[in-house]
Amino acid sequence: MPTLDINNKASLDYFLIIRYIEQNYTQEDCLNFNFSNFDFLYNRKGIEQASQSLFNKPVTELQPIEMAEILALYENPLKNNRYRNPEYTKARATYFYNLYLNNLNEK
Repeated sequence: MPTLDINNKASLDYFLIIRYIEQNYTQEDCLNFNFSNFDFLYNRKGIEQASQSLFNKPVTELQPIEMAEILALYENPLKNNRYRNPEYTKARATYFYNLYLNNLNEK
């Protein structure tokens, strides 16, 4: 992924950058980039570090409920932190897990 140093550019420049990204990268590429560079707090940058820190296993070995917890962290790392708010985090991870199961059954 290219890195762009943008400081106080005109809105036309933003538009050109957006068009470049839309034409050269898929939504899956953008999502992979976001997950691999997202700051999950506590010195965990990217989904691989979050997986190692939380569950001590690589992403490929995670269970769906564990992935749901990481997805909840991606949504809001402060609010869905398992150490600060364990009940809400578990409820939110369960919600994402049930959403996954519902989508799995519809196919």
